[in-house]
Amino acid sequence: MKSSELAAYGGYELVERGGNIPPEADFSLVITDKSMEPHIKQNSTVYVQARAELEEFDTGIFLCNGRIICRQWCQDILGNVHLLCANPAFEKENISLPSGEREKLSCLGRVLLKSKLPAPGYY
Repeated sequence: MKSSELAAYGGYELVERGGNIPPEADFSLVITDKSMEPHIKQNSTVYVQARAELEEFDTGIFLCNGRIICRQWCQDILGNVHLLCANPAFEKENISLPSGEREKLSCLGRVLLKSKLPAPGYY
């Protein structure tokens, strides 16, 4: 997805290199909800590496059903994809896509964190 296409969804900013910005960052986003707390606070900025391969329970930025969301990614043995909220209070906002519907999901990149988040305790 090009930055001009991403702009239609709002809430992103291309990043300049240098300073405290991770060198592998391609863009940043402001996380506007509490679904990833306590690890990623509401209204905080995250840096994203575009086109990065995600591993089990990596945190990513996804375009799903016309929304840009931040979630932890995992896949079950049947190939179904699960996008999980880190905050158990938001468990009802998890998204599961059957393996045959993965084309409805676009991964925009991996959130660059100091360390990988633990799998949600409720999963």
